[in-house]
Amino acid sequence: MTKELGTKALAVLFTAMLFLSNANGEEATAAAPSADVRVLIDVSGSMKQNDPRNLRVPALKLLVNLLPPDSQAGIWLFAEGAKELMPLGMATDSWKAKALPLAKKIHYRGMFTDIEKAITTATADWKKADDNARRSLIVLTDGMVDVSKVAGESEASRQRIISEQILKMQQLGVQLHTVALSSNADLELLKKMAFESGGWNESAESAEQLQRVFLKMFKKAVPRDSVPLKGNKFTIDGSISEFSLLVFSRADAKPTKLITPQKAEINQSTSSEKIKWDHEEGYDLVTVSQPEAGEWQLIADSDPDNQVMIVTDLKLAVSELPNYVTEGELFELDASLTEKGVVIERADFIDLLTVELKQLDELERSRDWDLTVDSAKKGHFIQSLGKTLSAGKQTFRLKVDGKTFQREQTQTVVVVENPVIAEVSADESGENPNVVITIKPDEDVVDTTSLKVVASIANSAGETKELTVEPQDEVWSLRLLPPQANDRLIINFDVTAKTLRGKEIMPKVRPIIIDQKRLSKLFPTEPQQLPKLFPSEEAEEEVVVDEVSDDIAVEEEDVDDEEEMVEEEVVDEAGEGDWMITTGIIVGLNLILGVGGFFGYKKWKKRSADADSKLIDKLS
Repeated sequence: MTKELGTKALAVLFTAMLFLSNANGEEATAAAPSADVRVLIDVSGSMKQNDPRNLRVPALKLLVNLLPPDSQAGIWLFAEGAKELMPLGMATDSWKAKALPLAKKIHYRGMFTDIEKAITTATADWKKADDNARRSLIVLTDGMVDVSKVAGESEASRQRIISEQILKMQQLGVQLHTVALSSNADLELLKKMAFESGGWNESAESAEQLQRVFLKMFKKAVPRDSVPLKGNKFTIDGSISEFSLLVFSRADAKPTKLITPQKAEINQSTSSEKIKWDHEEGYDLVTVSQPEAGEWQLIADSDPDNQVMIVTDLKLAVSELPNYVTEGELFELDASLTEKGVVIERADFIDLLTVELKQLDELERSRDWDLTVDSAKKGHFIQSLGKTLSAGKQTFRLKVDGKTFQREQTQTVVVVENPVIAEVSADESGENPNVVITIKPDEDVVDTTSLKVVASIANSAGETKELTVEPQDEVWSLRLLPPQANDRLIINFDVTAKTLRGKEIMPKVRPIIIDQKRLSKLFPTEPQQLPKLFPSEEAEEEVVVDEVSDDIAVEEEDVDDEEEMVEEEVVDEAGEGDWMITTGIIVGLNLILGVGGFFGYKKWKKRSADADSKLIDKLS
C-alpha cells in the first residue's frame, strides 16, 4: 500500500511539473478564429435582370481575397434551397485557392428565394452563443421572400424570419449584414434583420456597386488595421509584414502601377514570390509580403474607397462602435496600441503618439476630436461621443501618428432619428439587484398619453415573455433580475404612439442585450445570481430561493460526510509512515508550483518589457 500511494503521489507531482513547464512555454492549443463569416448569395432567376454581367463573381472574389487567414468562412448559393458553394474552413491560402474559381458557379437559374432556409442551412452548427466569437452572416438578395406558389406560404416564411430567426441570431450573437440588389427587394425585412441583430444594411443601386458594398460588409465583419493613403502615397514601417492595396478603377482607366521606396515599378505583370496581383473588372488588389519600409506611391486615379490594409503585430485596438445609435445617445470610443495583443503602456512610447479623430457626415461636413489619455487605464485614449450626432450616416476616422509609423481605422454608424429611446441602469437599493430599462419619449414630439410599449423578453433557453410597460408617474420602466452566469437576455420593443399633431408613428427602439459583459459594467460588484429570469411576484421568488438554499445545504452536508469518510479510510489503510510521505510530496508540490509561478511571472514581465523595447528600437 505504501508503494502504491507513493507512486500515485509522484505521478501527480510529475504531471504538475510538466504542466508548469508547458505553462511557461508557448501555447500548444490552436487559437479560435478571429471571425466567422458566412456568405449567402441569391441565385434566383431575377438576378439575370438585376446582375446581367454577373458582377456578383468579382464582388465575392474581393471578399474572399480580403479575408485574413485566421478567420473562418463559408459560402452558400440559395434559391428554392441552399447549396454549399465553399465548405466552412479557415481562410488560408489553400482555402482561397479553392474558393476563388468556384465563384464562377454563381448563376441565375433558381426558381424561388427562400431566405429562411438559407439562413437555417448556413447557421446550422451555431448551437449556442460564444462571447469570444465574432459571427457575421452576409445575405445578398434582389427579391422578396418567395418559397412556394401556394398562397400564404411565402408570407408565413417571412413572419418566421421576423419572429423566430432574428431572435435566434440575437441569442447566438450573429450580426446579419444584408445587401439589397434591387428596388424590388424586401427592403423593410432586410433593414429589420440588420437593425435588430446589430448588423449593417446596404442597397446597391446597380451591380457595379457590389464590390464597394461587399468591401463595407467585409469591414463590418472583419475590421482590419490600415495606413493612411494621402495623395496616392502611403508609408510602410518596419513592423508591417504584409499589406493589401485595394484600388478601384473605371473601365477606361490606365493600368495601375506601384512604386517602391527604392523607386522600382510594380505592375500586374511583375513576377515575384512576395507580390500577388489580382485584377478584376472594377478593381485591383495588390498584396505584398515582407514589404520594404518607407514611402510607397500608387499610380492610379484617386478614389475615396482606395485603401491600404496591413498585417502587423503593432495594432490599433479600437472599441467597436454600435452600427445603430439614437440621436442624443452617448457612447465612448476607446483606443490603444497593442504589441502581439498586449496594450503598450510605456510612457516614453505613449508620449510620441498623436491621436486624432475625424467625424464626417453624409454631406462631408467634418468635426475633429482630440482624444485624451485615460487616467484609469494605462495606454488608453478615450472620447465620449453622441451629442453632436445628427440623423444619418456618420463616419469616424481614427488616426494614430507615432512619428515613425501610422495607423488608421474607420467606422461608420447610422444615427436613427427617434423620438423614443431606451436606457439601461442598475438598481441595488432593494433586497435583490435589478436591471432597470427606462423608455424615454421626446415630449416635444410625442403625445405621451398615446405611448404604448410592449417588451418581448427572451433568454438563452428559448423562454419568452411579453410584458406591457405601464407608466408610473409618467415614467415607463421595466425591472429585471440579472441573468445567471451562462445566460443572456434579449429585450425587443414594440412601440406605438402619436405625435403632438396626431400622426401615428411606430418608433424603432434598438434591442437591448443583457449579458455578463454588460452586467460587469452595470454592477461594480457582482450581483447575487437568482434562478428567476423574468419579473415575478415577490412570494414566488422567496420560495424558489429558499428551496434552492435548502437543496444546496443538504448537498453540502452530503459532500462533507463523504469527504470525512474518504479521509478516515485513507488514514486507516495507509498508516502513519505513508501519510507522512504523501504530506511531504504535497508540500514539495506546492513549493514547486509557488516558486515556478514566481519565476514564470518574472520571465513573462521581462519578455513583455523586452518586446516593447525591441518594438520601439525597430520603429525608431
